[in-house]
Amino acid sequence: MKYALMIRNDALSKETALKIKEGLKDFFMYDDQNPDLVISIGGDGTILEAVHHYLNKDCCFVGIHTGTLGFYTDYQVDQVDQFIKDVNEALKKENNIIIAVSEGVKTADGNYVGEETKSGK
Repeated sequence: MKYALMIRNDALSKETALKIKEGLKDFFMYDDQNPDLVISIGGDGTILEAVHHYLNKDCCFVGIHTGTLGFYTDYQVDQVDQFIKDVNEALKKENNIIIAVSEGVKTADGNYVGEETKSGK
């Protein structure tokens, strides 16, 4: 999965961005041209800037509050570790769903499309 960062121009936001990059390096690839996830680090202005910048991209947005107003942000700066954990866990779950679909899917009537899997995914 690819992500991009929109960072407010202050020391706390830049420091938070470095921590996020480190925390996501095992599961995510940085791509500011075609991200799947845009992480805004700042306040409401920063998340609005991110939405405006990526308006024509098919991506999701999440905000980390380091600014003065944080009505649109999802996490506070002291929750960065929890954010990293949440995003990595969500990706693991998504990958399990993709694997299950590629191996076979049980339909509503109980039949399988593709191969039935016993892997528990």
